Amino acid sequence: MEDTIRWKWTTDATYSARSAYQAFFHGRIQFKGATPIWKAWAPMKVKFFTWLAVKGRIWTADRRHRRGLTTDTDCRLCDQEVETADHLLCTCSFTKQVWHSLFTALGYQNPPHVADCFLEWWLTLRQDLSNEQKKGLDTAVMRLLDGVERAECQGV
Repeated sequence: MEDTIRWKWTTDATYSARSAYQAFFHGRIQFKGATPIWKAWAPMKVKFFTWLAVKGRIWTADRRHRRGLTTDTDCRLCDQEVETADHLLCTCSFTKQVWHSLFTALGYQNPPHVADCFLEWWLTLRQDLSNEQKKGLDTAVMRLLDGVERAECQGV
């Protein structure tokens, strides 16, 4: 019997560029926060910062300490806890005040309670909104993150 080549990624066993592209992503794990970040109306630098923040890759005090770049791990904004990405975005008393101000300005009667994990809180917050409202909220949240990051860098 003569050998044949069969492409296992399609039902008819024929190769196409489309099937190769889809095979490239086979088995990947979808990141829940990707769509709100990359579809928002925020500038690219703000989207990129948000992506890093949600992934826990921003240079917070705990991360700098692990690399031997600093000896102090306390949050510069509240000086109460170790500065981690989730602390900086959620549990810091300074950040909670900023979130409260944002939601009050957006007209929320009872501003939502900020949870310990920023991404889970953000995704829960946007559940019952229309697509346009989600984009607007995502943009406002991301712009606010950019402002918090700038305040932290300046040591406010």
